[in-house]
Amino acid sequence: MNEVKQAMIDQLHAKGLDREPFLSLVSDYMALYEVSKQLKECIREDGAMIHEKVPFRDKPIKKVNPALRELRNINAAMLKLLKSMNINAAAVLSDDAEDYIDEL
Repeated sequence: MNEVKQAMIDQLHAKGLDREPFLSLVSDYMALYEVSKQLKECIREDGAMIHEKVPFRDKPIKKVNPALRELRNINAAMLKLLKSMNINAAAVLSDDAEDYIDEL
């Protein structure tokens, strides 16, 4: 995670933007990054489909894991933050992050 944050700060520095409010946006991005990792873990553990108990039914129903929708929304917000800072997403991702993405 520190590598991702440092890569973002390095890009901001190269553009002369390593100051507020851009540094706050980096912190926001990192918070979303942590949430996305937790959502991916949830999806990995529970799968894309989950079973939910419904009142007055004997069998649980199958439904899409809500973490999938949340992950999509988090990823969209992360991309918007990168775009607002004019940061290249490929340069931000470390080798570990790329491996993590490839696992999904």
